[in-house]
Amino acid sequence: MHSVRDPVYLAALELRFAAAARHSRLVRILRKAVPAAIAVSLLMIAGISVFNPFRMLANLPIDIGNVVVSGTKITMQSPHMTGDDVRAFQRVINERYRRWGVARRIEEDGEYGSVTRLAVRQVCHGLGLAKADYPGGITPELRMRVRTPSRRSPEELARARGRRGWLERLRRQQEGGGPELALAYARNHLGVRETGENRGAQVDKWNRAGGSPLGSAWCGNFMNACLMNAGFPSETWMARCAFIEGHARTGQGGWEWTSSPKPGDLALFTVNNAPNHVGMVESVSADTVVTIEGNTHPDDQPGAFGVFRRHHPRSVPRGYARPPYGR
Repeated sequence: MHSVRDPVYLAALELRFAAAARHSRLVRILRKAVPAAIAVSLLMIAGISVFNPFRMLANLPIDIGNVVVSGTKITMQSPHMTGDDVRAFQRVINERYRRWGVARRIEEDGEYGSVTRLAVRQVCHGLGLAKADYPGGITPELRMRVRTPSRRSPEELARARGRRGWLERLRRQQEGGGPELALAYARNHLGVRETGENRGAQVDKWNRAGGSPLGSAWCGNFMNACLMNAGFPSETWMARCAFIEGHARTGQGGWEWTSSPKPGDLALFTVNNAPNHVGMVESVSADTVVTIEGNTHPDDQPGAFGVFRRHHPRSVPRGYARPPYGR
């Protein structure tokens, strides 16, 4: 068995991750090249054929080797990032949790799945690493700093010191206090109001943290801020309610989709025939669910947008996304 500190093994590990990084670059290139090639091909066929080229769309999604095209989505299904190198990195993540006193462990199964990805983002955040350094994934250089935190820059060390409160909340999350931490943040911001359409000092702060342009609809980014108070890293996909529902329905990162809400769950609402609004469940009774929502108005004051407590019949939410609180 190799030690995760063995220099020879670490060098081999970096080669494996470098190969994975090349694979990621290939996927990014294909995301642009494949739709362009399909568009050009359709235009050529339309010009030289008497047949309707849109008949070809019936054959989509298109499987091009390991690339699957469905609508505007392109997925590279293999090779999966699996093996002993991933298992070694999972051990590093678990060791970091242990040293921090966080009662969480991920399965060391050698599969770089959604649960492992969430754990890695948590550890990077706790170590003070900048999210801007890994918009498309964790690079070999960042992995080296995760394994050997002494290699962090002075700026990263300063950020880590500033995140000690967040780290304490992560400990409490894994001890079962996650829902209450998220709700405490939501309650503390009841009454915050917009000063312009989707604007305001606090609203702008939430949108910046979620990676959204100022002036964006912000109900999802408010949920992101609540969950950050409960020990989660900031997630840009939280800005889109459909992505929140999608993560829960597919179980990504330990999220769950349920019709039986609990305090701390996220209630999704149908707007314009799609999931386009979200709030946090505060309490549940036989016929009513009470939520705290951003980018909404009081029950009896339409038009006064901000953070308010709402009361809904149980039949109104389309379902509930349960974050992986560790409870």
